[in-house]
Amino acid sequence: MYNPDLHFHIGYYEGYDLEVVAYKRIWEPLWDVYVDDSGPGTLYSQVMNKGLGVSVAHYGILIFSIDDTKNFEKQAYHSFEKWLRHYKLIDVDA
Repeated sequence: MYNPDLHFHIGYYEGYDLEVVAYKRIWEPLWDVYVDDSGPGTLYSQVMNKGLGVSVAHYGILIFSIDDTKNFEKQAYHSFEKWLRHYKLIDVDA
């Protein structure tokens, strides 16, 4: 499913302490982004309470996927912030 040597932490720290982890798929040029239950704060419980994403054993809650591009890191941070704003998990006016 995932390359065990490739994972990437994506954080949002502008007034918050939120972090997710992306795992690189083995046979596809995609990264799957998960909220796990060991991260700081209450993001996991908020995601569970709102029914966002799909729970996957040993990884957490799959919230979205990102193409594996040259600009992956920048795209990952932007996508995470956009996802947080869309579901109103951070102040949408900030």
